[in-house]
Amino acid sequence: MDIPTPTTTVAAAGAAGAATSVDVDFSAASNLPEVGRSDASKHERKSDATTLRPVWLPASYKEPGIIEALLFHILSCIYSDDSDSKWLNRQYIQLQALRNHLAQNHRKLDPGPSHTFTAHDVARLADNLAFPVSELQKNVLLESLKCMGMACPNVADTDVLLPWIRSLSAPRVTDACAELADLTYIPTCILSDLLLRTPLNADDLALQLDLWNTFIAPIAQENHAKSPRLVANILENLVFYTAQALGATSHTPFIRAQKVLVEHLGTGQPEKSSSKKDISQENIPHIEAQTTTPNETSPKVSSRLSQKGYIGITLLISHESPEKASRLLEITNSHFPESSVLVHIARIYLSATPEELLHNFNVAVLQYPKSGTIWLMLTKKLQQLHLLTEVRSHKLLGELLARKANIVISKEIVLLLLGPIKSISGIEKFISALQKADIFYKYRNVVTNKYMALLYRYSDERSVHKPFLDKLVRNTSNLECARYLYENIAWKTTSIIGIMLNGEAKHRPADLYQLYCNELQGNVPDEACLSALLRASMKRSDGKPFAWGPLYAPQVAVHEFKKYVQSEAYAPDSATVSIFASNKLWQVYIYALRSAEYTAELSEIIRWWEKIQFIPSRSTLMLLLRALPRDFSERHIKHAHSLPQSSMSWPWPALEEFSE
Repeated sequence: MDIPTPTTTVAAAGAAGAATSVDVDFSAASNLPEVGRSDASKHERKSDATTLRPVWLPASYKEPGIIEALLFHILSCIYSDDSDSKWLNRQYIQLQALRNHLAQNHRKLDPGPSHTFTAHDVARLADNLAFPVSELQKNVLLESLKCMGMACPNVADTDVLLPWIRSLSAPRVTDACAELADLTYIPTCILSDLLLRTPLNADDLALQLDLWNTFIAPIAQENHAKSPRLVANILENLVFYTAQALGATSHTPFIRAQKVLVEHLGTGQPEKSSSKKDISQENIPHIEAQTTTPNETSPKVSSRLSQKGYIGITLLISHESPEKASRLLEITNSHFPESSVLVHIARIYLSATPEELLHNFNVAVLQYPKSGTIWLMLTKKLQQLHLLTEVRSHKLLGELLARKANIVISKEIVLLLLGPIKSISGIEKFISALQKADIFYKYRNVVTNKYMALLYRYSDERSVHKPFLDKLVRNTSNLECARYLYENIAWKTTSIIGIMLNGEAKHRPADLYQLYCNELQGNVPDEACLSALLRASMKRSDGKPFAWGPLYAPQVAVHEFKKYVQSEAYAPDSATVSIFASNKLWQVYIYALRSAEYTAELSEIIRWWEKIQFIPSRSTLMLLLRALPRDFSERHIKHAHSLPQSSMSWPWPALEEFSE
């Protein structure tokens, strides 16, 4: 059964080969209701990179409000150019007004010392951030720094601002958090930015959930008056992405987060709820019971929850029971009869078959033709159903670009569409489509990162036709092109370094650890970086492992893995940054240990998983069992089958299956 990409006519092929068509009218167009649209004004795009609100003047003249306003001015100034003189002049006037107000009220605001910033500080800030500035930009930045010095005792020099600005500008949550490591003071507007972002992988989401547990109380207290919806928006963002993460992984932090988020939705007071309380797994299916009373046969919705709250619970419990999720969605519809795009998104998410997915998408897009989230959810479901091929990805991109004036094409959906692109010609076609639509600049970083990864994958080949790269570098191998792209990235984030290291692991295993150290410069690696080290450690020279310094490569790689991968049970108060490794990374680790014949380390893994409450996939567990001594594995299998089964049980094979 095939599922074609939605076009003006969406056809679903039946089992017998007959096609049924559902006509979808996409011709209607009107003004966009959302910020960040592709045809938005240039100035609106300046603040699109972060979730900072466009604050010209602070809502209150307390330090946190002033910091948020000034960071907005600094960021928007950085993303301006010579053609933005009106925009910059407007900023300059607003900042002068703010500085005059602060000068008149400085002693009332804060009795502490103020700091004087000069043009030298502006030049230093620009140099450290590696961007050129015009005279007008210098004036705006100087006014911003002067205001910061008058009102914010925590900002003693531009070195304090650098990690904040880099965090707000970072493309991923993990990269943004890396910039904030070891800071003693982080403004709540930056923490809110991290929590409102789109997590682009499991590491991003795990970090956001840690931040929620640690910082949601001060964020809620500070924004109670000026932005009462902020905490609710953060909660809805985490619910939306945690539900989707549960569809792709059984990581315990996400299962635990599911319980906590449901508790918060139920209380309606995230900042007062006990976010560290462990709700029993058995309570989740009982959420549905909150909608009924003992003496009633008809459902009754709790008055504490909004429609968004119930949709959030629907998405979360869909992984426990799709049937209960569907019933809860029906209950929600009966008590909130007014149509909502959220209901359609939930229906798309709950679709179990290609035909059901197409039907739900067509109904949704007819009613909400300007919702980019509907297209995003369609793409996610195609991916989950293993139907998002390279051909469909190009077709979906074409459909989105044809509607770019009416819907938001987010970086998240572009990343999803890049996922199935497996060829050099495919990425060139992708780039060409974005260039023709005049929006390539907006996605340049994520697209070129994918291109770099593909060039490394096919590094032994020489692709003849590369229109995009031929304009930059000619007559070179794919490997040289990949290195050219990497070297010309001004700001190399951890994720970009990981792509490069994985590519170089094949070509430079002898010095990969030195490259790892030089590029990360002491920052926390991500999964890709650790995976690259492990892969390189398996390479041999004359049958022997390479030496990385005084140790052999496998010893160094295993040490780095143990140093950065979570080894203790979840501790929200811990200041240690650790990676909750995915099944994919655990598999690479097992391969590396088996290659080095590190049986002792292999035997530690099961206890390690138990400590961190990691549930391995069947393939990961089987890989470990086959790497361990046979009698050791058989004892574990027999013991596991003697225990009662639960939702947290591992997918142990039968002893007969393992013996085959």
